[in-house]
Amino acid sequence: MKNKLSAILFSSLVGFTFSSMAAASVTFSDSTFNLSDYSISTYQTGGADITVSQTLAGGNPGAALQVDTHIPASSNQIFYTTEYLINTTFQYDPSLQGPIDSIEFTYDAYAALSRPASDAIAVVLTQGGNIYSYVEVISGPTLGGTFETVHAAGLKAADFSLITDLKNITAVDPTQHPDFASGVLGFGVPGFYYVSGFFGVPDISSVLKVDNLSFTISAVPEPETYAMLVAGLGLVGFLGRRKNQHRSSEKLS
Repeated sequence: MKNKLSAILFSSLVGFTFSSMAAASVTFSDSTFNLSDYSISTYQTGGADITVSQTLAGGNPGAALQVDTHIPASSNQIFYTTEYLINTTFQYDPSLQGPIDSIEFTYDAYAALSRPASDAIAVVLTQGGNIYSYVEVISGPTLGGTFETVHAAGLKAADFSLITDLKNITAVDPTQHPDFASGVLGFGVPGFYYVSGFFGVPDISSVLKVDNLSFTISAVPEPETYAMLVAGLGLVGFLGRRKNQHRSSEKLS
């Protein structure tokens, strides 16, 4: 009876400990993309026609956030354009909700381009009037045209860098990072296009769609959570020793 009671107490303790650890996370998600929920800002070299809209039937499935870009041919040898699409309902305050341990994100991306380009995983964070980016090129030249799920997990503050030229999301200061311990953070995705040509920029059109956007923020576990886990593991060892001692006594008798 004592062993059974101890096992029940241990199960309750460990269950509570791990549920506490699991509860230390917040998930933001969007699959409807009402434009009223977004702060949209555009930076470009100049001359591009850019439209951001909510498409109700072109997502994966259903609604999606869509960015249409047309860059007219010009004599400019380099052209940049970046749109920052920040969901204003996605906000996390480490001072109130706990310091951040890591961030995970996932979304479905669709890119239809009139000329080959390189695909990349990219998300942005805002804090204190600054914008920080995480960018990872994931493939060589492609024309896209289908939805692909992009995902990254375990991202630390050092994985995000301060954008120093808002026209170019890859122009960053790698020594400057967001503060995961204080200061309200915002979350979003960028639309980015870069093109260059020795004799000028050709005429280019592109369609970018984002669907099923999700960010999960994992907070640093509280010290008492670790203490409870250690206590639970200690109880495992104690019960194991008691059980072995009981078996040894039975053999001797």
